Amino acid sequence: MIKSNFGIGILKIKSIKNYNKIENITTENWIIKNCGKKVYEKIWEPLLISKYADKKSKISMAWLWGKINLRSSSSKLITECLGYMDGSFEVIIQNLEKYLIENGCKIKYNYEVKNIVELNSKWLLDGNTYDAILSTVAYPITKKIYKDYLSNEEIQKMDMVKYTAARTMIITSKKPFTSFYWLNNGDKNIPFGGIIEHTNMVSSSNYNGNNIIYISNYMFQNDKLFKLSKQELYKIYLPYLKKIADNFNSNDIIDYDVYDELYAQPVIETNYSDKILPFKLQRKGLYIATMPQIYPEDRGMNYAIKMGYEVADAIYKELEL
Repeated sequence: MIKSNFGIGILKIKSIKNYNKIENITTENWIIKNCGKKVYEKIWEPLLISKYADKKSKISMAWLWGKINLRSSSSKLITECLGYMDGSFEVIIQNLEKYLIENGCKIKYNYEVKNIVELNSKWLLDGNTYDAILSTVAYPITKKIYKDYLSNEEIQKMDMVKYTAARTMIITSKKPFTSFYWLNNGDKNIPFGGIIEHTNMVSSSNYNGNNIIYISNYMFQNDKLFKLSKQELYKIYLPYLKKIADNFNSNDIIDYDVYDELYAQPVIETNYSDKILPFKLQRKGLYIATMPQIYPEDRGMNYAIKMGYEVADAIYKELEL
């Protein structure tokens, strides 16, 4: 019964063409009403907890609609196709960097922008003047940089958006963990969200025969797990890894590390569109293009590239270039 109700729920979500109709409804309420409480508790609630922890009951149904409806079609046999670029995104970044430098752009590395100054309708930054400034960093960081030039409305919208953090553990192993590429966690007691075994999609021969395993974990910055050392975190994860894969042996682990992101994803609460800022801010020459403005789509490199084109067009239009 749970499987059939789950399937019916997916079909109902795919049939919704306009997310505005469900933006003011929580995912929790919509799933319980349309699929039943058991489907929610067994399938969707653990996923919501792994993404949003104690904010799970506030998440807009538009978020789930974006994850499901935009990745497939209800009328055609089209599904999301995963791929991996040989050499990783570093290949794109290095070539883009080369192109920009060859065309006169200056790139500063490991450089912190603390503030900007408006001067004669231009923007002063590090002794240089610019016609426009674009921030692509998280709202809390952008607010510090732009603080003297934001309207009360813009500050209010930035403050309304909350972020989850993320801790990703990457394990290098002699042997595969499972035969699956992506494994979502449906057990509320397991302290991480999912396991992505990279070398079940890309051959381990690219990594000297070793296996690369990502353990995904979203949490808020005040979560006790966010404050632990990588050794302490691994010690907590280890019993659960053994529970998931019976043949898992810690002796097969070659190395592991943990990578933190303070602003991993915005919390998509009901009526989220009310919180979205336009690319062009009220002050002339001031722009922002960052993750909370990607909506109702879920985060993704393709949407970031699309946003880049859109904000570039907006800047060119204002400057009449």
